[in-house]
Amino acid sequence: MKLTHEITIRAPLVKTFAVASNLPRWPEFLPHYRYNRFVSQTPSGGLVRTSCVRSGIKIRWLSEFRIDTKNRQLHFHHLKSTLNAVRGTRAVWDFEELPGGFVRIRISHHLDLKWPIIGPAVANWVAGRFFLHDIAEKTLAGLKRKVETQESLPAVPLQYRLGASEPLQARPRQTGAKSGTGISSETAATVSTAVLARGRGQRPAQPS
Repeated sequence: MKLTHEITIRAPLVKTFAVASNLPRWPEFLPHYRYNRFVSQTPSGGLVRTSCVRSGIKIRWLSEFRIDTKNRQLHFHHLKSTLNAVRGTRAVWDFEELPGGFVRIRISHHLDLKWPIIGPAVANWVAGRFFLHDIAEKTLAGLKRKVETQESLPAVPLQYRLGASEPLQARPRQTGAKSGTGISSETAATVSTAVLARGRGQRPAQPS
């Protein structure tokens, strides 16, 4: 079973991608998310423990998260979840730059659930239509509100791998940088610029 959701946002691609890929800050502007916490991190993502609420029902899951700046994508693979509700589900976020300063985000969920007793068809309907559909719609709407009203880029808590031979290293924290983000806002801006550079086939400028 495949579910697709999309939205168009009036904001720069670099800004939209930076906000969307900063998972720990989602609960600040997405009230249906209780938390996104990294269990472990890699240069391009890591393992993330998540908790969401749907109609008063709390569900938790553990996902393998990967940031692909070259193809402007975010990848999620749900490894574990409450009652195995969404275990095995894969989600891909695609970011497409449109003329006029717009960005289209498309979320594709791929489900192949095998719940005992009720069978895969009912399992996919419950997990997909009842839970994932609701969460995806709220997440995209909340992201749109956040990005279209935000004035500056947030600091990004991860180091982005720009290439196998040229990883981006975090710079020393600047005075006045917001705590708990992991790297400075200057580095975040450099990372965001790299998203466009990679997408257009250009070699990103190295930090001085």
